[in-house]
Amino acid sequence: LFIDYSAQIGSSISLKLGIRGDYFSYSRSVRVSPRFSAAFRINDRARISFAVGYFRQTLPLLLLYQNPDNRTLTEPLAYQYSAGLDYRFSESVKLKVSGYYKDYRHLPLDPSQPSLCLLDDMFGFSLFRDMALSDQGRGASYGIEMTLQKKMKKGFYGMVNASLFRTRYRDLAGKWHARAFDNRFLFSAQGGIKLGVHWDISLKMSVAGGRPYTPFNESLSTELNSAVFDFSRVNEKRLPIYQRLDIRVDRRFYFNKTNLTVYLSVWNLYNRKNVARYYWNE
Repeated sequence: LFIDYSAQIGSSISLKLGIRGDYFSYSRSVRVSPRFSAAFRINDRARISFAVGYFRQTLPLLLLYQNPDNRTLTEPLAYQYSAGLDYRFSESVKLKVSGYYKDYRHLPLDPSQPSLCLLDDMFGFSLFRDMALSDQGRGASYGIEMTLQKKMKKGFYGMVNASLFRTRYRDLAGKWHARAFDNRFLFSAQGGIKLGVHWDISLKMSVAGGRPYTPFNESLSTELNSAVFDFSRVNEKRLPIYQRLDIRVDRRFYFNKTNLTVYLSVWNLYNRKNVARYYWNE
């Protein structure tokens, strides 16, 4: 059940209050999650906003069914805070900058492998056995994001997105690790040019920091001829930076009652060999 209430104070201030209620039959639990946001218009070009909230997430059934005691686990929750600025340079150009912080509680951990975050690797090392989980995991995510957008005008359009962030969790031994998608930075730029009524040319570039991964225990993997991970170094290594450039050319044909678009699209234009993961070659 979700209920929200919006209010406008004058022409410059808008407020929104929301409450979400969840009932989960497996654990017979009722949870209430409130959130609040406000926006203030500074002038015709600029607006600032902030929001706070308390959010809960039901655990995956695949984890809960491992052991009857998991029925009583407390669901993960997050205290979330954010603030942002919107600024319009012109009718077609807009900038948005926002920052956020999330404080996670009650993340599920396996006491027999206390350094792993099960929500990051649910199909990984710890499943398909009778395990009673702990709900004492902690986590934190924080970062800043920017979007610069130019709508189509005078034959040109584009958008640039950038994000700097960290996302980590604390294991049962009190040690902090990078989470699986802690790339630390993301960048994308896309745009195009319209050449008359028949031709369009567009580009898209994507860059991302390398994802963390747990290295192999090379001596033991060699001895057993099978992948054995070094759980004393969970997510301490990082993949290379991901990069990709795509290009597309469109040609439009117009007829009396129909039109036809023919396009050529080239992905990964400079043939970057991005690394998705490392595996042990038996």
